[in-house]
Amino acid sequence: MYQNLMLRYERQVTLPEWGAEGQEKMRTAKVLVVGAGGLGVPVIQYLAAAGVGHLGIVDGDVVDLSNIHRQPLYDADDCGRNKATVAAEKVFQLNSDVTTIVYTFQLQADNAADLMAPYDIIIDASDNFPTRYCINDAAVLLDKPVVYGAVSAMEGQLSVLNYQEGPTYRCLFPTPPPPGGAWDCATTGIMGTIPGTIGMLMATEALKIITGIGYPLRRQLLTWRASMQEFIKFEFDRNADYLNLVPENLEALSRMDYPAFCGVLSSTTIAPETWLSSPSDFSAIIDVREENELPPSMEGALRLPLSRLQQRPDLPVLDGRVLVYCQTGNRTPEAIRILQQQFPAVHFVTLEGGIKAWQLFEMNRKYGNA
Repeated sequence: MYQNLMLRYERQVTLPEWGAEGQEKMRTAKVLVVGAGGLGVPVIQYLAAAGVGHLGIVDGDVVDLSNIHRQPLYDADDCGRNKATVAAEKVFQLNSDVTTIVYTFQLQADNAADLMAPYDIIIDASDNFPTRYCINDAAVLLDKPVVYGAVSAMEGQLSVLNYQEGPTYRCLFPTPPPPGGAWDCATTGIMGTIPGTIGMLMATEALKIITGIGYPLRRQLLTWRASMQEFIKFEFDRNADYLNLVPENLEALSRMDYPAFCGVLSSTTIAPETWLSSPSDFSAIIDVREENELPPSMEGALRLPLSRLQQRPDLPVLDGRVLVYCQTGNRTPEAIRILQQQFPAVHFVTLEGGIKAWQLFEMNRKYGNA
C-alpha cells in the first residue's frame, strides 16, 4: 500500500521543495471548498489528485445540463442530483484515500463559522456576492486564509486573502456593487475553459499554502483576459478601515443579513399582512421615500430618504429588527445595502410591495375583502 502511495504521488514528491515532508502536509491538510461549480470542480479534482487529506465540499445546488460544458466532473446522468454529493463520489473514484465531507446546503451567515472552523484553508469558489462577503467576514473572525476566484464571460481573477495578515476581500471590494451592477454567467455567458483555468490556479495557490512552496498571491490580485491571453497582477494592501465593516464577533456574524447587504431580496421580505399581525417585532420603521411623496409615513416611522442615505449622513443608533419600506419596494434593496454597512448586526426587513401594498391591504381589510 505504501508503495502504491509513493507511486501515485511520485512526480510531485520528486520536487525538491515538496518531498516526503510536503506530502505529509498534504495528508493532514483540511480544505473547505465552497461551491462545486465551474471554479470548485477543478479545485476539487486537483486537490484530491494531489492527496489532500480532508476535503469539505459545500453546495446546495443540483447538476443541470447547462453546467456540464464548464463543470466536466459531471455528466448527463448526474442532472438533478446535488453537486456536492456527486463531486464526493467522483473524488472517491479518483483517490479513495481522500476523506470527503459533504454539505448539501449553502453556506450562509448562520452556519458559516461552524462550517469553516475545522478547516485550514477556505476556497471561495462561490458565484454570488452575499456568499463572498460572508466567507470573508467569517475568515477574518476565525483567522483562516481564503483562496478567492471569480469569472465572467472571458475573464477571471484570483487572490489569496487574509493570509499571514494580508489583505482581505473587503480590502479589494469594501462594499458590493449596486443591484444589477455585476453580471452573472447566465446573463453574459461564459467560455467553459475560463473557470477551469482560474480554478486550476486556485488549486495551485492552495497547494502552495499547504506545502510552503513558492510565494502565494498574498497582497496581489491576478487577472486574466482570455481574449488577449493577458495576465496582469495588481498589488493591494490590507486596509484597516475594513474592520469597521466586518461584524464584531461570530454571534454578530450569524445575525448579519448578507443578501440584504448586497441588495438581494430574500427572506428579508415581509408581506403587509404578516407584518400587521406582529408589528412589535421591529425596533424601528424607516421610510426611505423622498419628503414630498404621499401618502404620509406610517405612524412612528423615521423618514430617511434614499437620496439622503446615499450621502452617508450620521444616523440614529439602530438594533434588532428594522422594517424598511418605500413606495413600491424597488428602492429598499439599495437603502438596506447602505444601512447594513453602518449597522452590520441589524436585521433589516423589506416591506413587500412598499407602502402601496400596505395601503391596499388596509383598504381591503377595512371593506371586508381581506
